[in-house]
Amino acid sequence: MSFLEAILLGILQGLTEFLPVSSSGHLVLAQALIGLQEPLILFDVLLHVGSLTAVIIFFRRQILNLSWRDWAYLGVGTVPAIIVGLIFESSLERMFTSPKLIGITLLITACVNFWSDSQMDKKNQPAEKKDFPSHQSKFLGLDFIQMRRVATVGLFQAFALFPGVSRSGTTLAGSLKLGFSREKAFELTFLLAIPAIIGAAGWQVFKLINQGVGLNQLATPTFLLGAGASFIVSLASLTLLSFVIKRARFEVFGWYCALAGAAALLYFR
Repeated sequence: MSFLEAILLGILQGLTEFLPVSSSGHLVLAQALIGLQEPLILFDVLLHVGSLTAVIIFFRRQILNLSWRDWAYLGVGTVPAIIVGLIFESSLERMFTSPKLIGITLLITACVNFWSDSQMDKKNQPAEKKDFPSHQSKFLGLDFIQMRRVATVGLFQAFALFPGVSRSGTTLAGSLKLGFSREKAFELTFLLAIPAIIGAAGWQVFKLINQGVGLNQLATPTFLLGAGASFIVSLASLTLLSFVIKRARFEVFGWYCALAGAAALLYFR
């Protein structure tokens, strides 16, 4: 892989990781277009580390203010992705080699974005009461209602393990469906991204170590350039999405995914 290819893939990762258009799907298509025969797992891990660093910096104030209950909620919301990932691991890995299948899943993401756009147009606020139910049932200081809602959002996130299905898109859709305000949906979506990205990257590294693959490639200039590009562009994408979600214009992402999915189906038929 050349420096230019690494930078371009890093930019692509940064643009698509947090915008509701599926970074995994775009990376599969891009790697197929430039002729990479198999996904570069170590490089993909580094790209996601770049995005992870961006989301931690972007939400640093919220992260520092999280209570142990908040961390528990995030843990509950991550469980569905862990279960789905372990059950369908082999099938998911095969999907990463099928650009044509990515076309189908991008069309699914388009539908999710159109639906989210319609939900954000609804004037069904104030959302503060929906974000924090008054009729609470608690155990060990945790609100069962909130735990159930966050777990349901986590189930939406689990669908995004399938490449081409946007994690931010499905999680935002789930949050809005459950009555979270736009701002809370935005925060929950990307706070849930932290354990999800750490878990996925950590699992890939663990498997590579077990296979005897050396991790010294992580420090190669090519890979580091890609990670740096991913970090910078991811920060810009988060800023853009925080602006977009307040103005309820997800329709543009829906049309983009529809066109990208259709193009992938035509090109890789």
